[in-house]
Amino acid sequence: MLQPRMELRDRIEVKRGDDKPPIDVYRYYAKNRDSWKDHDTILMSTPGGGFISMPPPCHEDALTAWAKRTGLPVISVNYKKAPEYPFPWSIEECFDLYQSILQTKGKVIGLSGEKEIKIILAGDSAQVSI
Repeated sequence: MLQPRMELRDRIEVKRGDDKPPIDVYRYYAKNRDSWKDHDTILMSTPGGGFISMPPPCHEDALTAWAKRTGLPVISVNYKKAPEYPFPWSIEECFDLYQSILQTKGKVIGLSGEKEIKIILAGDSAQVSI
């Protein structure tokens, strides 16, 4: 599958707390990158991989297609994996990101922080357990 052109395709870190490493987040957006901040709905993907493999780049065909077809900002969590970070680390990490997005009204991922945020959750394989 040929990936659609993205106006925004990058990687950011979201702080998680003093004693925990930051959360690695991939961002995908097909529209004008300046309009990313104006959204109040995002799609948050937690890619599968049995909690041990498959970071977001392995799922870019789906992630970029969702961004193109929905017109929404799409984020994908590159959660820490076992064995270095045993279960349930990845689930807690994704939940912390979810809470942080809601609490900051999306400011932690580059949204304006002025609107309540709606999050559409997507996942496959092991990460459906979230």
